[in-house]
Amino acid sequence: MRIGTLFLPAALILGGCGWFQSAPTPSETGGAKPNPAPPEQPIAETKPVKQAPRKIIRHVAPADAQPAPQEDAQLKDRFITVSAKCQSAEESYNQLKADSAQTGRALHPDISTAYFRMKTSLDMAKRELEGHQDPEARHSLDVAELSATKVLRAAGGH
Repeated sequence: MRIGTLFLPAALILGGCGWFQSAPTPSETGGAKPNPAPPEQPIAETKPVKQAPRKIIRHVAPADAQPAPQEDAQLKDRFITVSAKCQSAEESYNQLKADSAQTGRALHPDISTAYFRMKTSLDMAKRELEGHQDPEARHSLDVAELSATKVLRAAGGH
Protein backbone atom coordinates (compact mmCIF):
# COMPACT_ATOMS: atom_id res chain seq x y z
CA MET A 1 0.00 0.00 0.00
CA ARG A 2 1.44 3.32 -1.02
CA ILE A 3 0.63 6.49 0.80
CA GLY A 4 0.85 9.64 -1.23
CA THR A 5 2.12 12.95 0.03
CA LEU A 6 -0.32 15.81 0.19
CA PHE A 7 1.05 19.32 0.09
CA LEU A 8 -1.12 22.09 1.45
CA PRO A 9 -0.23 25.76 1.60
CA ALA A 10 0.96 26.86 5.04
CA ALA A 11 -1.70 29.55 5.19
CA LEU A 12 -4.38 26.87 4.79
CA ILE A 13 -2.87 24.61 7.45
CA LEU A 14 -2.06 27.34 9.96
CA GLY A 15 -5.04 29.46 8.94
CA GLY A 16 -6.03 31.77 11.74
CA CYS A 17 -3.18 31.14 14.13
CA GLY A 18 -1.28 34.24 13.05
CA TRP A 19 2.08 32.55 12.61
CA PHE A 20 2.28 33.16 8.91
CA GLN A 21 0.78 36.46 7.98
CA SER A 22 1.78 38.42 4.95
CA ALA A 23 2.49 42.15 5.07
CA PRO A 24 -0.60 44.28 4.49
CA THR A 25 -1.04 45.47 0.94
CA PRO A 26 -1.45 49.20 0.16
CA SER A 27 -5.17 48.59 -0.54
CA GLU A 28 -5.58 47.09 2.96
CA THR A 29 -3.86 50.04 4.62
CA GLY A 30 -5.73 52.68 2.67
CA GLY A 31 -2.78 53.46 0.41
CA ALA A 32 -0.39 54.22 3.26
CA LYS A 33 2.99 52.63 3.09
CA PRO A 34 4.30 50.77 6.11
CA ASN A 35 6.98 52.52 8.17
CA PRO A 36 10.43 51.95 6.73
CA ALA A 37 13.11 50.36 8.90
CA PRO A 38 15.21 52.89 10.84
CA PRO A 39 18.62 53.62 9.33
CA GLU A 40 21.42 51.54 10.73
CA GLN A 41 23.72 53.25 13.19
CA PRO A 42 27.41 52.40 13.16
CA ILE A 43 28.49 50.40 16.19
CA ALA A 44 31.19 51.99 18.29
CA GLU A 45 34.36 50.00 18.01
CA THR A 46 36.29 49.09 21.10
CA LYS A 47 39.89 48.10 21.23
CA PRO A 48 40.62 44.72 22.76
CA VAL A 49 42.15 44.92 26.20
CA LYS A 50 45.49 43.20 26.49
CA GLN A 51 45.64 40.85 29.41
CA ALA A 52 48.81 39.82 31.08
CA PRO A 53 49.66 36.18 30.47
CA ARG A 54 48.55 33.94 33.27
CA LYS A 55 51.21 32.26 35.30
CA ILE A 56 50.50 28.84 36.66
CA ILE A 57 52.40 28.20 39.83
CA ARG A 58 52.45 24.69 41.12
CA HIS A 59 54.11 23.59 44.27
CA VAL A 60 55.59 20.16 43.86
CA ALA A 61 56.93 18.57 46.98
CA PRO A 62 60.08 16.53 46.62
CA ALA A 63 59.52 12.79 46.60
CA ASP A 64 61.37 12.33 49.87
CA ALA A 65 59.57 15.19 51.65
CA GLN A 66 57.91 14.17 54.89
CA PRO A 67 55.10 16.12 56.56
CA ALA A 68 55.89 18.07 59.69
CA PRO A 69 55.60 15.83 62.76
CA GLN A 70 52.84 18.00 64.25
CA GLU A 71 50.74 17.88 61.06
CA ASP A 72 51.27 14.15 60.79
CA ALA A 73 50.14 13.65 64.39
CA GLN A 74 47.05 15.82 63.86
CA LEU A 75 46.07 13.88 60.76
CA LYS A 76 46.50 10.54 62.53
CA ASP A 77 44.39 11.85 65.43
CA ARG A 78 41.70 12.91 62.98
CA PHE A 79 41.80 9.46 61.41
CA ILE A 80 41.18 7.88 64.82
CA THR A 81 38.28 10.27 65.53
CA VAL A 82 36.64 9.68 62.16
CA SER A 83 37.20 5.91 62.48
CA ALA A 84 35.33 5.92 65.79
CA LYS A 85 32.45 7.85 64.28
CA CYS A 86 32.36 5.43 61.35
CA GLN A 87 32.29 2.46 63.74
CA SER A 88 29.29 3.99 65.51
CA ALA A 89 27.60 4.62 62.15
CA GLU A 90 28.28 1.01 61.12
CA GLU A 91 26.57 -0.29 64.27
CA SER A 92 23.60 2.01 63.63
CA TYR A 93 23.43 0.89 60.00
CA ASN A 94 23.41 -2.79 61.00
CA GLN A 95 20.62 -2.11 63.51
CA LEU A 96 18.58 -0.24 60.89
CA LYS A 97 19.10 -3.07 58.43
CA ALA A 98 17.95 -5.67 60.99
CA ASP A 99 14.90 -3.59 61.97
CA SER A 100 13.94 -3.15 58.33
CA ALA A 101 14.25 -6.89 57.69
CA GLN A 102 11.99 -7.68 60.68
CA THR A 103 9.27 -5.31 59.47
CA GLY A 104 9.57 -6.48 55.87
CA ARG A 105 10.60 -3.09 54.57
CA ALA A 106 13.62 -2.21 52.51
CA LEU A 107 16.29 0.17 53.72
CA HIS A 108 16.30 3.47 51.83
CA PRO A 109 18.97 3.43 49.08
CA ASP A 110 20.45 6.75 50.25
CA ILE A 111 21.31 5.20 53.61
CA SER A 112 23.03 2.23 51.98
CA THR A 113 24.90 4.54 49.62
CA ALA A 114 26.13 6.71 52.48
CA TYR A 115 27.23 3.62 54.42
CA PHE A 116 29.25 2.12 51.56
CA ARG A 117 30.74 5.48 50.66
CA MET A 118 31.78 5.90 54.30
CA LYS A 119 33.49 2.51 54.33
CA THR A 120 35.26 3.09 51.02
CA SER A 121 36.43 6.59 51.95
CA LEU A 122 37.80 5.41 55.30
CA ASP A 123 39.74 2.62 53.57
CA MET A 124 41.11 5.10 51.05
CA ALA A 125 42.15 7.48 53.83
CA LYS A 126 44.04 4.68 55.54
CA ARG A 127 45.97 3.84 52.36
CA GLU A 128 46.65 7.51 51.65
CA LEU A 129 47.97 8.06 55.18
CA GLU A 130 50.28 5.09 54.79
CA GLY A 131 51.50 6.56 51.47
CA HIS A 132 52.00 10.03 53.02
CA GLN A 133 49.41 11.56 50.68
CA ASP A 134 48.11 14.02 53.22
CA PRO A 135 45.82 16.22 51.06
CA GLU A 136 44.12 13.16 49.60
CA ALA A 137 43.80 11.61 53.08
CA ARG A 138 42.17 14.78 54.42
CA HIS A 139 39.64 14.72 51.58
CA SER A 140 38.85 11.03 52.12
CA LEU A 141 38.40 11.64 55.85
CA ASP A 142 36.03 14.53 55.10
CA VAL A 143 33.92 12.30 52.84
CA ALA A 144 33.94 9.43 55.36
CA GLU A 145 32.87 11.75 58.18
CA LEU A 146 30.09 13.33 56.12
CA SER A 147 28.78 9.92 55.07
CA ALA A 148 28.91 8.63 58.66
CA THR A 149 26.89 11.67 59.76
CA LYS A 150 24.22 10.84 57.15
CA VAL A 151 23.96 7.25 58.40
CA LEU A 152 23.76 8.37 62.03
CA ARG A 153 21.03 10.90 61.23
CA ALA A 154 19.02 8.25 59.42
CA ALA A 155 19.29 6.06 62.50
CA GLY A 156 18.00 8.86 64.66
CA GLY A 157 21.28 9.71 66.32
CA HIS A 158 23.61 12.71 66.10
